[in-house]
Amino acid sequence: MEVKEPSEFIEHLLRIWSEIGMGEAECCKRLNELRHGVEEEFQKTIAPTKERRDNLERELRSLQAGTDRVAKELGVEDPDLLNDLDEGHLLGQIKEVMEFKETLEEKKKDREEKIVAYLGHIKSLADLLAEDIGQRFMSIGGAYTEARIEELRGEADRLEEEKQLRVSAVANLVAEIGLFWTTMAIPESERKCAFSDVILSDKPGAIGLERKSIQALEDAKMELLTEKERRESIRNEKMAEIERIWERLKTHEEDREKFITGPGSSLTIEGLKQVDEKLARLREVQKERREALIVGLRERITEVWDAMRVSPKEKAEMFPGFYNDDFTEALLEDHEQFLAAAQGRLETLKPIFNLVDHREKQKREIADWDVRKREWESDPDRYKHRNFHKMCKEDERFARMRKVLVPKTEKKIREAVGQYEREFDTEFRVHGERYLAILERELEQEKIRVLEMERRKREEKETKKNNRKKRLTKKYQTYTPQRTTKTKSRTKGTPASARPRSRVRSSTTRRAPKTVAVGKRSKAIREVEIEDTENAGDVANPSVSTAIKGPSTARQLMDELVEGKDEEQTSKVSELQTAAESHVKKGEHQEAIKLFSKALEVAESMDLANASPGKSIRVKLHSQRSNAWAQLGEGQKAIEDSSAAIKLAQ
Repeated sequence: MEVKEPSEFIEHLLRIWSEIGMGEAECCKRLNELRHGVEEEFQKTIAPTKERRDNLERELRSLQAGTDRVAKELGVEDPDLLNDLDEGHLLGQIKEVMEFKETLEEKKKDREEKIVAYLGHIKSLADLLAEDIGQRFMSIGGAYTEARIEELRGEADRLEEEKQLRVSAVANLVAEIGLFWTTMAIPESERKCAFSDVILSDKPGAIGLERKSIQALEDAKMELLTEKERRESIRNEKMAEIERIWERLKTHEEDREKFITGPGSSLTIEGLKQVDEKLARLREVQKERREALIVGLRERITEVWDAMRVSPKEKAEMFPGFYNDDFTEALLEDHEQFLAAAQGRLETLKPIFNLVDHREKQKREIADWDVRKREWESDPDRYKHRNFHKMCKEDERFARMRKVLVPKTEKKIREAVGQYEREFDTEFRVHGERYLAILERELEQEKIRVLEMERRKREEKETKKNNRKKRLTKKYQTYTPQRTTKTKSRTKGTPASARPRSRVRSSTTRRAPKTVAVGKRSKAIREVEIEDTENAGDVANPSVSTAIKGPSTARQLMDELVEGKDEEQTSKVSELQTAAESHVKKGEHQEAIKLFSKALEVAESMDLANASPGKSIRVKLHSQRSNAWAQLGEGQKAIEDSSAAIKLAQ
């Protein structure tokens, strides 16, 4: 049905009234009455409608309040449904709010069931573990939110995890305690534990998961562990001593293994008793064989000392007990400790000793080659031998070894010895002398050898030259050859007066070559030369020939006189030197030094002390006395003698 506006009704009514012929006043009157009636009807309709609207609004607010309360408990945001208060909208809003509230109520019911379930589970776990969980986890608390459910779930999970940990801890403790009892064979009467009947039974016992129960098990375990450690300490200490005695007595491995896997591995009272008995028997056997054991250890210590090149003086300083004849247990232990320390030191020094052995091997090979080379060079037919080129190559190889390889090895030794001395703050000594000092001394001796060899070559060259001069001098002093110029061949018809005359020249008019001499011989030689000059004259005079022979004989007598005296002193030096060398071979270095010193005094007092033969003798004596000083450990004096030898050789 179409609803018309009030103005349309009024126009239609006025048109009808006009057609009827009603006057304007009548129309106005009736229109006012109509309006008054309509207002009354409106008034009658508005009041109940307004009242209904108010009721709907109150109902909506009540529903909204209840919905807000439930939403708050659930932690859900409530949409704003009160913005539009029109009648048509109020009924729709009421319906929507009611549906939303029903949804929230269902959700609340579900959450309440979950919360109640979690609370019951938490309470049971707390009672089992005897944990104080607080009032918060005893009731719902008026909150049905997801956060509350997560909180309860987390607490339940925590308690469940704690339960599993305690169950595992109790099981482990029970197993360990049972193992301790079995291992140490503790009788039941001595098993002090509140849960021993449960631990020894296969049935589930009454061991709770409370902290006090676990603590009781922990205390029982710690008590048993302490007892086990005490027994292990006693057993290990005695077994260590037993193994040391076994090692000393060289006991068979089968017997050792049998005892170690038997009573030696037991922690029972009976097992420990057997270990005590075994140790007592071994101590008795060791006491009977103690002297032999110490002697054997001394042999091993001697082997280590020999490998380390220890001098007798160092041996006495390093281990005085080595010479003690009171064979006690303490002395036996001292020998064992010293042997272990010496072996450790030898192991540390082994790389250095390998280098030292390598150097000594090189030096021996070089010395052997020098002997072979001298024999080879003394053979006049060496150039004809088939192995001539091979010997030349050998000479080159050993020359390279002397100049390159040996210095290279010595450099490595110096680096290794320097590092060892810095690290251990001690000197590396060989036969009682610091090895670096030995290297320096041998280096000085090598320099002396080189200088001596060069000097010998110069002397040989000078000797050959002097011998040649002497031969020429003797030839010209003994004979008077006549030199004649070649005559022209006579030709037929040449007169005798035209022949060339022979020119005769006496050899006495030539001066004999001067010889180098010093001391008493120089005066005699000068006198002979003067006499030779005075007697130079006519060759035909017989007295001249006699005079020429006279000075040569006088010079020879003078040389024999002086050389005889030098030979006497040289012989004395040689005897002293030989005696000193015999003392060196016997190890009597102090006596050898005294004899070397006397020989040096004699050599210095010789007439030819400053000549080459005298210098050679003094160089050798200084070198030998330097070696003797080094053997006595007097490094400074050894270096002084080496320096003196080098200075003389230069």
